[in-house]
Amino acid sequence: MECLHVYNDGSYLYRMSARALCCIPIWKGNRMIDMEHFERLKTSVGSDCRVLDSGYKMIQYEEDEDGQRVKKSYVVDGQHRIRVLQDAFSQLGREVDFVVTVTEIEVASEQEAIRYFNQINHAKPISYTEDERMVANRYLEGVLKEYDSKLRLIRPGATRRPYLSSDRFREHLIKNLPLLTLYSVESFVELCRIANERLLELVRTRCEQGGADALMAKKMVELGFALAWDEKYKWLRILLKRESMVS
Repeated sequence: MECLHVYNDGSYLYRMSARALCCIPIWKGNRMIDMEHFERLKTSVGSDCRVLDSGYKMIQYEEDEDGQRVKKSYVVDGQHRIRVLQDAFSQLGREVDFVVTVTEIEVASEQEAIRYFNQINHAKPISYTEDERMVANRYLEGVLKEYDSKLRLIRPGATRRPYLSSDRFREHLIKNLPLLTLYSVESFVELCRIANERLLELVRTRCEQGGADALMAKKMVELGFALAWDEKYKWLRILLKRESMVS
């Protein structure tokens, strides 16, 4: 990518290959793809996909990958245009490519990513009853605010315990959406706070018992954060379905 300009908000304007842009993953918190919108856009573009050469926005942040902190870029605005480009490129020769402009900003956390996404989409009405990822983002953001600290207890990517993966957490929120939306964001955050205290009691017991999980349990007690204890997120089902706590 070639930097063309640096904006006052710290974001960068780049020029890059359209094919390279198509290889950048879509941010996991983005809204669901709207196939009707895709088809309308595809029809309006016709045979000249080069008109889709600007307006893309990306974020970059550090996430965990194989135990290492690595910088990753994701598209937060322009996924339907990229889908049209991908469709066009699948039918054209490999030699066909062109330059597009992209704005990228570095964010420090998943919470900042959600905030930036909401900021750039403020003029695009979102129906929270229709887009499940947007609904999940509201609840995720509430929990992120509750556990906001320099320790970054909730992190994007393939995070390992004792930290909680925001990506996996969002996936489980979506799976439980019908029950989740029975609660306000504030009520859900309070329930997560209660679940965390109960899990801390559980891991304190594990510390005393020793065994393979003792060191992990000790670390969670030190952090005061144990929502990542159960990697199957049973604690979330306990909250929403009122199941009995089983260690």
